[in-house]
Amino acid sequence: MGTNGTRSVVESVRESIDGGVGLAADCYRNPDFFDLELERVLRPAWHPVARWDALPEVGDYEAIELFGEPLVIVRGEDRALRVFSNVCPHRAHRVAKESGNTKTLVCPYHRWAFALDGQLRAAPLMKDQEGFDAKACGLHELRTESWQGFLFASLDPHPSPLASELAAFGERLDSEGLSDMVGIGVLEFDSPWNWKVMVDNFMESYHHLGIHAESLQKTNPAKGTYGADVEGPYSILENPSVGDAPSLLVAQVFPTLLFSVVENTQFGVWYEMRIDRHDHFQLRIHALASPELAATEGAPDALLANLMEIHQEDIPACQEVQRGLGSRLWKPGPLSEKEICLTRFHTYLADRLGA
Repeated sequence: MGTNGTRSVVESVRESIDGGVGLAADCYRNPDFFDLELERVLRPAWHPVARWDALPEVGDYEAIELFGEPLVIVRGEDRALRVFSNVCPHRAHRVAKESGNTKTLVCPYHRWAFALDGQLRAAPLMKDQEGFDAKACGLHELRTESWQGFLFASLDPHPSPLASELAAFGERLDSEGLSDMVGIGVLEFDSPWNWKVMVDNFMESYHHLGIHAESLQKTNPAKGTYGADVEGPYSILENPSVGDAPSLLVAQVFPTLLFSVVENTQFGVWYEMRIDRHDHFQLRIHALASPELAATEGAPDALLANLMEIHQEDIPACQEVQRGLGSRLWKPGPLSEKEICLTRFHTYLADRLGA
């Protein structure tokens, strides 16, 4: 797809919204469109990279990638979490691999060593090098923000503020204790479909009628679900319950934070998408709970088992959608009022794509 084709797909996003239908297939399947998303939507945005209870000890670190950019998250001596480029400013070797604990981050190539605040602390045989300025050779630090226990990072050097735009939503969540929840386990899934297929699936409960007929449809039936009226870079899907079952608050902070809180239970879940291609991402489902619930014998295993059951119902649906999007006979169909959160997300995409 050339420039004209990409422009046509971008224009179709706004046309889909105006027509009350879903996005065109190329928005999910075309690598050129994905490249445009990377440039205009994903790389400039805020993305969750960790919970604040992660990496609890001074010197704990984890190497990650964000849209192909090598990064490292570090717990500093002041106990703050920071996110740095994981590329040595000397000769571009990765500084850290996987995760661990250290007093200094040492590049294995030439043994340049960096303090936990990213500053260069040692550079062998460079002391007498003319023009060498150690203060100018630290690890590049990304902008970060914190909200409800999530650590967000942005590849944009001057991103718009995030937490202030989510203030009203945060007040809604305060009673649920999300900011104090801790991680109790992670489920990992290889996901060979477009990241927006996952978002669209997560942010509507209309499909409870189908693939969750024997689970969520019995506790949180599709008929009662609705998108809340909100203002800001997020969307809320309310899932009222029947009987004694708890209600669910399902949410997206644009573009990639997907999470849910089981109301009045001190339990939640965060879907972390590590997006690497137009047709693939690695999904990490993080189970969250209050410290008290996390310490309750058997509770973490039971909660993880429930999350596993639900997502195993979602997997074949997402696979079928990605496959069906390849049909030459398919055209985007009309969206239900139960899918209003999809329209809000697609509108966000259109705005940032310049459609």
